[in-house]
Amino acid sequence: MISIQNGNHPAFKIIVKKYLNQAVRVATRIVSNKSIAEEIVQETFLKVWERANLWEKRKSKFKTWFFRILKNACLDFLRKKSLDFTENNQNIIDASQYNEINLIEKQTAFIVQKEINNLKQNHKAALIFFYYEGFKIREIAEIIGKSEKAIESILIQSRKKLKKKLKNHKLL
Repeated sequence: MISIQNGNHPAFKIIVKKYLNQAVRVATRIVSNKSIAEEIVQETFLKVWERANLWEKRKSKFKTWFFRILKNACLDFLRKKSLDFTENNQNIIDASQYNEINLIEKQTAFIVQKEINNLKQNHKAALIFFYYEGFKIREIAEIIGKSEKAIESILIQSRKKLKKKLKNHKLL
């Protein structure tokens, strides 16, 4: 990152290559639209390049600093656009393409994602970072700007809410 702060383009390419796929996955899960997620990720990398001098090694790891910027960009987008998951989902189910088991799996995944999208923004982000991306509680706390205890509480609350909602859909 210090090389990037000094304007080193090859070092920046390494960072992009390392985090691009994970960043697109995270952003897609948060905004529920892959093409918009890709734009947000691109803008996030641009911000990292332009604001590289703001990163301080002693304050945070690059990974958590980067994903905090990405999370904030996604949440800013959601606040501005208030996307409706059902209208903007790119994974619309076409029953003719799937056998019955695959269709049920797709429908289940759709309902789970829809219910995750209905959670509070920080709850949604915490779930995505923890369960889908394997981040540690400590990293999530740094990204979201809450204590580790608060993140643990958010995850517990979110699991309870999801469990209740999924029971209503008769998925549990």
